[in-house]
Amino acid sequence: TAAAAWNASAAASETARRPWPSKRTLALRSALTGNVMLEMTFGEMESSFDSEWVLVGDPETDEGFNVLRGKVLHHSKDRDEVYRKGLELRPKRMAFLYLGRPPQGTAIAV
Repeated sequence: TAAAAWNASAAASETARRPWPSKRTLALRSALTGNVMLEMTFGEMESSFDSEWVLVGDPETDEGFNVLRGKVLHHSKDRDEVYRKGLELRPKRMAFLYLGRPPQGTAIAV
């Protein structure tokens, strides 16, 4: 209808006039630059931080202790940097994740 088209047009022009990014955009930018406190699901973390180490605060886990979601506190390709950030922040509950395939020849101890 004409009213629906006008509403869609008005909403689009309002978004175009807004000189600042949305809160979600700002949060995602901070997550991608390493200054983080963004609540994300595991799938969102995987797609955002491929082949990176991630420090997750207040992780929500399933009964097998697999991380389902949590606050991304820091991320980097450098594992030691993420560990140092964990020591600096000292969150009450945390998880360290590597999101990617391990390099060939890497041994994993459980």
